[in-house]
Amino acid sequence: MTIIFNIVNYIQTIISNFSLDYIDCHRTFGLEKMKNKDAIIILTTTDSSAEADKIAKYLIEQRLAACVNIIPEIKSHYRWKGEVVSDEEWLLVIKTSTKVELKIVESIKNLHSYDLPEIVILPIGGGNNEYLQWIRESVTD
Repeated sequence: MTIIFNIVNYIQTIISNFSLDYIDCHRTFGLEKMKNKDAIIILTTTDSSAEADKIAKYLIEQRLAACVNIIPEIKSHYRWKGEVVSDEEWLLVIKTSTKVELKIVESIKNLHSYDLPEIVILPIGGGNNEYLQWIRESVTD
């Protein structure tokens, strides 16, 4: 969980720096700061490739996510039930919209084998306007 926390902090830093430091680049390179901040990234981890695939396919088939990247075999170190644990996990990076975030949270909880699945939601501060529009169009509530 510590590694995931560090990854989340790193991603948030990148998003914040991109949003604040490159506002002029938004206009120059066709990037747009989102007005309603509806696109988000949701992170979760699983203990197997099969479970990661199952969750990713479900979210895409149900049109709850535009894209799910699976980063294989990350190493997670965390404290669980009073013990320090190290496990190999698969990280899912889910690109979606705020309009379905609660459905995704419930879907992950229902599909996941963990007693307490990691579910972290991050805002997307800006990006390629066409890509952000594609996320919006790909997700239905």
